[in-house]
Amino acid sequence: MNKKGYFLIFALAILFLVFSINTSFATSETIYQSSDHQLDTYDKKIVTLKVDTLSYKLHETKQYLKIEVKKGYRNKYKIKSYKIKFSDKKAKLVKVNNKKYIKIKVPLYNSLSWIKINYLTKGKVKKESTSFKNSKFRVVKFFKGKKSNVKIIQEGITDYINGENFPTINYQKIKITAKNKKSKINQIKLLYRDYTTGEEGSKIFYGHGRNSLTTNLYGTYYGYGFDEVIVRYY
Repeated sequence: MNKKGYFLIFALAILFLVFSINTSFATSETIYQSSDHQLDTYDKKIVTLKVDTLSYKLHETKQYLKIEVKKGYRNKYKIKSYKIKFSDKKAKLVKVNNKKYIKIKVPLYNSLSWIKINYLTKGKVKKESTSFKNSKFRVVKFFKGKKSNVKIIQEGITDYINGENFPTINYQKIKITAKNKKSKINQIKLLYRDYTTGEEGSKIFYGHGRNSLTTNLYGTYYGYGFDEVIVRYY
């Protein structure tokens, strides 16, 4: 074999070695949701009601109902009392001594059915009520991986149909940050399930070797959005 042949074999061997090293060092991880913070908003004329839900691993959940008199009505309106109904309890009347803001803890394994609010006021509106069905929501999901953390913000509406809540997401913001500056992001794959069809879907983004990536998604997603993230590194 002549020198050119040996040189060609040597060059191919070097290329194969470089490719093998790059492939061996390319890693990926699947990151699952660790917690989320959801805020459902119900807008009335005098007050704004917000259902604040914080969920952790092992399905631990804390939920509060926050009611606040709007700024334009605070001089004329105060909350005198309210009557509230939870899913597994009888309706209960509670006096609150004329407050502009109240916070109610939702009992464990219960959901909110309805509330009637009575005001101390000389204005025309003496009371308001709402059922906790259709709402605007904002969810912040947290994913903690070994090499990266992911934060997803989702906004949309919830429709109450045949006794169940069906969320429709119309905006999502995804931010991924590598914990180590040496970790370079190659590809991000976000997985979700469409509840209208039952089919799984995915979105893929490329990090181009960056240490962090932020992207916005506009469009309709029927379901609870992304619940699994696969990150590939260089």
